[in-house]
Amino acid sequence: LSNGAGQFHHDGEYVGSFDIPEGKISEKAISDIVVKVTFTPDKWSALSLTSEYYQGNLKFVVGGHAHVKIPSLGNYNFEAKFDDILVNVNDPSLDETRLCACPGWKKPGKGKKRKHSEGQLLLIE
Repeated sequence: LSNGAGQFHHDGEYVGSFDIPEGKISEKAISDIVVKVTFTPDKWSALSLTSEYYQGNLKFVVGGHAHVKIPSLGNYNFEAKFDDILVNVNDPSLDETRLCACPGWKKPGKGKKRKHSEGQLLLIE
């Protein structure tokens, strides 16, 4: 996987971007990839995003691309593109993290995933 990147849009306006790092996904494995996300909305868009998040209806439209090479298929490669994917940030099914190996999603020493509730911000670094 290489040269991956994309953008976030909200109400038709650009609000951020992301980069997918170059990496290799092992065969027959579920892999977590840390993606660097940068949000750069203007102050009025930021207020709207915050308000919609707390109302439970924040949605983004995401698009992007990545170059994929599959060595086991004779180095077959292609450009993977995705456009107009609607992401409902407040969708409860997105809280499914039992297969994630991300230590930040679990409470220290408890082995349980962290939940955010009304009045807390979801911190993405």
